Amino acid sequence: MNSVQKLFLKTVLILITLVILIGRAQAQTDPCPPMPAGYICVPRAVGVKALEDADARAALEKQVKAQDDAIVGYKDELEKMRIEFARVSGELTATKQTQVRDAAIIEMLLQNVKKKRNALITIF
Repeated sequence: MNSVQKLFLKTVLILITLVILIGRAQAQTDPCPPMPAGYICVPRAVGVKALEDADARAALEKQVKAQDDAIVGYKDELEKMRIEFARVSGELTATKQTQVRDAAIIEMLLQNVKKKRNALITIF
């Protein structure tokens, strides 16, 4: 090879290298093609991540709604339990009052009963 051919080969290699470098720089700075007005370019990875985040958010919203519904149900059940407790507690109080009254009546009747004496045996 003579010197002209070597110079030509070096120039071609430099130009090819320069075109490749410019192409890479252009690809890195502008990954999206020109878009019409009102539209934006979203890379695929960002779009996929946004969809996954939206799905996760929707699932979390459903979970929060289910938990809120469960809380309302538990509050209703607690209110029913309080009412039932008050009813049973009132019944217990009435039963204790009746028991005390019955004990007082029995005590009074026992004191008013005279002992009958029949010979040597004492009978109530």
